[in-house]
Amino acid sequence: MLRTSEHALRKLLEHLIQEYGDKIELPYSPPYRTVLYLMERQGLPQVDLLPVFGSRSPASEVLNGKREIGKTHARKLAEFSHLPVSLFIQDI
Repeated sequence: MLRTSEHALRKLLEHLIQEYGDKIELPYSPPYRTVLYLMERQGLPQVDLLPVFGSRSPASEVLNGKREIGKTHARKLAEFSHLPVSLFIQDI
C-alpha cells in the first residue's frame, strides 16, 4: 500500500510521462526490427521464438523482413514479451 505522499508522487510522474509522450513522436520502426531489438536486448536466440512462430521457417522469414507479422503471431509476441500488440502489427 502506498502512503499518501507516494501516491501523490506516482500521480505526478504518470502525468509528466503522459505529457512528455504527447509532445514527442517516435520514429517508425518496422515490427520485425522491434522483435530483433528485443531479442538483442534480452540475449534471445531465434530458437527461443519457436513457441511464438511454431517453426524456424516463419520465424526466419519474419526476422529477415521477408514476411509481415500476422495478427496471431503479433498476439503471441505481445504475450511473450509482455508488450502491447500494436508494436508488432504493420498497419498501426
